[in-house]
Amino acid sequence: EGAQKMEADSRSIHVGNVDYGATVQELEEHFHGCGPVNRVTILCDKFTGHPKGFAYIEFSNKDSVKASMALDDSLFRGRQIKVTPKRTNLLDLENCSLPFSPLPPFLTLPTAAAQESGQDGGKGFA
Repeated sequence: EGAQKMEADSRSIHVGNVDYGATVQELEEHFHGCGPVNRVTILCDKFTGHPKGFAYIEFSNKDSVKASMALDDSLFRGRQIKVTPKRTNLLDLENCSLPFSPLPPFLTLPTAAAQESGQDGGKGFA
């Protein structure tokens, strides 16, 4: 699975500063001169559903990625887009060393009732 993702990513580009009204078809047309396009993905916010302003384009071959760099800083829907090769984002857990530290002990806060009466009321609020 990781090898397939890396291979697909080697044929893909990241397109930044994409107009929020852009469509998959418009992006495909803008980049079709670079080579056959397999897939266009416009990223959207998972909560609002609104476009994030960038997209990924996967080509059929790696040479298209090089050709697409000529469209860096080109105008698309009145905006100057930024074209870069897609980076593969794979987490290698076996060769990963993250700076973890033990959690501090839990802090227990007295309840308001316990503070007034000197007893634990069993329930609290914040």
